[in-house]
Amino acid sequence: LDNRPIARLAYDHLLQCGLKNFAFCGRPRGENPPQDLRCDYFVGLVEQGGQRCEVFTGVGHRGGKRSWEQEQEEIARWLKKLPKPVGIMAANDDRGRQVLDACRRAGLSVPHEVAVLGVDNDTNLCSLCTPPLSSIETNAGLVGYEAAALLIRMMHGSKVPQEPVLIGSPRGLVRRQSTDILAIED
Repeated sequence: LDNRPIARLAYDHLLQCGLKNFAFCGRPRGENPPQDLRCDYFVGLVEQGGQRCEVFTGVGHRGGKRSWEQEQEEIARWLKKLPKPVGIMAANDDRGRQVLDACRRAGLSVPHEVAVLGVDNDTNLCSLCTPPLSSIETNAGLVGYEAAALLIRMMHGSKVPQEPVLIGSPRGLVRRQSTDILAIED
């Protein structure tokens, strides 16, 4: 996936919600390089807009694996420190679900204090979240189609591309309750 338009869609959506504080919640750097790029592009857009973006990557004190409970507590502590209201882009829907759970642990109101946006639009997962998770539809079907087409070309003698083949624009954004906010200055 080309993460530039995904990050752009996320930033524009959170900005249209009236938010001025932004954050990104991902996984430890290097664990998923495309999601590292997604983070970098989102942070870059936020900074180009003159704001600051806080980033959580889940790196513990010793860099080792933590249990679900430890990680949730760490995310909850991070969330409490963020300026409110804040718009958070999660690296994917699963991470978005974790952020929503951590908000509940921290006693933070979603979407009034924390608006959360995932990526992948896993409709089952997004609908089961409390509140339902807004998400970017990445057009995964097109990725599979392009991969199959590339495989067919390679089987007929074409050379393997030296650079990654990036699939363009996401299909769109599915707005659900987790970003149903209009933050305005009183």
